[in-house]
Amino acid sequence: MRMRKQKSASHVTLIAQGTEIKGDIEFAGAVQVEGKVKGSLRATNADTASVMIVKGAEVVGDITAPEVMINGQVRGDVYASVRVELAPDARIEGDVRYRMLEMLGGAQINGSLIHEEHQGQLPAPAAKASDEAQKDDSIAE
Repeated sequence: MRMRKQKSASHVTLIAQGTEIKGDIEFAGAVQVEGKVKGSLRATNADTASVMIVKGAEVVGDITAPEVMINGQVRGDVYASVRVELAPDARIEGDVRYRMLEMLGGAQINGSLIHEEHQGQLPAPAAKASDEAQKDDSIAE
């Protein structure tokens, strides 16, 4: 298995090596992460969007897209409505929800693998405890 190239080069958002982005990202098309993202990546197009995390890249947050290819580090949950591809240098600390999984030797997951039988809408990531605490604090004020 080799990391597949993004489908449409004209719609690829590149987060280059040496770049760090803080905050959630919603995207259409494809995102290729070579740097670091501290926030979630969420596809707005549930049919054709994809995320590629290359070797040496890091995402601290959830990833939600139809196709997800990982050869770097992810600290968060992965939601893929079509397929997940894990290359030898993939390191995931979180759960992986997938319809189809391709995993090479060397890839590591510290979390659960959860098979989703039917392809469908991308799930909304569950609210984090910190998000709930912020909501509770704002209600109390």
